[in-house]
Amino acid sequence: MLAAKPPERRVSALAQEPGTRELSRGALQTLVLRLGGGALEFLLNLVVARVCGAAGAGLFHSAITAANVASVFARLGLDNTVLRRTAAHAAAGEEAALRGVVAGSARLALATSAVAALLLVVLAAWLARSVPSVREAGPLLQLAALGVLPLSLACLHGEALKALRRVAASQFVSAMLLPGVACVAALLLAPRFGAGGAVLAWVLGAFVAAGAGALCWRHAMRASPPPVPVASRELLAGSLALLWVKTARLGTGWMATAALLLWSSTADVGVYNVALRLSLALGLLLMAVNSVAAPGFAARVRLGDPAGLQRLARRATVMALVAGGPVALLLLVFPAAVMGLFGADFALAGPTVLQVLVLGQCINLLTGPVAYLLTMSGNEAALQHCMTVAVLAGGLCLLLLQREGALGAAIATTVAMVLQNLGAAWCVWRRLGFVPTPLPLFRSATP
Repeated sequence: MLAAKPPERRVSALAQEPGTRELSRGALQTLVLRLGGGALEFLLNLVVARVCGAAGAGLFHSAITAANVASVFARLGLDNTVLRRTAAHAAAGEEAALRGVVAGSARLALATSAVAALLLVVLAAWLARSVPSVREAGPLLQLAALGVLPLSLACLHGEALKALRRVAASQFVSAMLLPGVACVAALLLAPRFGAGGAVLAWVLGAFVAAGAGALCWRHAMRASPPPVPVASRELLAGSLALLWVKTARLGTGWMATAALLLWSSTADVGVYNVALRLSLALGLLLMAVNSVAAPGFAARVRLGDPAGLQRLARRATVMALVAGGPVALLLLVFPAAVMGLFGADFALAGPTVLQVLVLGQCINLLTGPVAYLLTMSGNEAALQHCMTVAVLAGGLCLLLLQREGALGAAIATTVAMVLQNLGAAWCVWRRLGFVPTPLPLFRSATP
């Protein structure tokens, strides 16, 4: 548990706990931008699905999923380290130190992302020669590798801006630019070049987002003192555990895409990924609130204020539930109509897949920002254990349900999501002394 510190300690303005009005205003601003990014991603998926069909959409999602996997490994968990440490330094008014964290992390990410992109190119070439089902996807995987480095830099600068509560700039860089640019470019490239044109459009979006992120960060730090150098070993000390957390959080979805590509068809890959991204609309609502609350979590931990941490976590959970309830109901009641927007192939096989994935996201909303609470409070190891169990369970479900195609992948993803959220909620209860969910049964729970 957090130990309370003397009340007379002075804090900077960035350390002040967001009140309900500030949290609502910030979350609303984030939500608008996130929903704008979600709408642009929806349009991108719609363009790809309509122009390329389910099989072409499967090739597109296989390529960008591989690039995202490579980028996550290349970042070595540094994006979460940047968020936590930058928010903590900002709370203490240590601007030179926070600049050092971001600069050091960016240098590391540049080197590791270049290596990761090269490895993806080599791996794609080998798979295309050795695995018949991947032969068509191989060149697109190599093309998507060009987006690994800019995607890593965009993510790091987005997290740094979030830590400074530059909500609009953070969400513009991390949520809107890439899908927005990719959507416009895909309208021009996909009709002529098919799935390859769509992947190239995505790569262009990644480069634009990286450039904008760097410019926004430079503008935010224009009046700050020079950065204090931070050793790479110090940055990596806590980030590697966060790397596994980040990998495991999305691991089942990645494994499901790879399994469908190997065992099923590119059409199933397309159906599953479109349904997955629609269900993630609920995750966007929680992320919008968390984007505002996360720096407050880090600041409350730094200042030793467990009561403030608990209040802020429950406010965030309630707001996410209020915003997410209507969306969840819409997707659960009208899945065929929603999936039918993408074409006949999606309307036929996709409704049940979408419903299963939405049920998992409902548990995500109910448990609240448990992963952020553990990460911001230095309990990465506990979160890592929860994620390990969840990924193993999801992988086992994939093996058992491999003949079920997209539906089996959706069930495996949901099982893993539910396990990791319930496990993380239990760890928050044990480590921090409260349960963030607002349900009456658990409001007074204490370890």
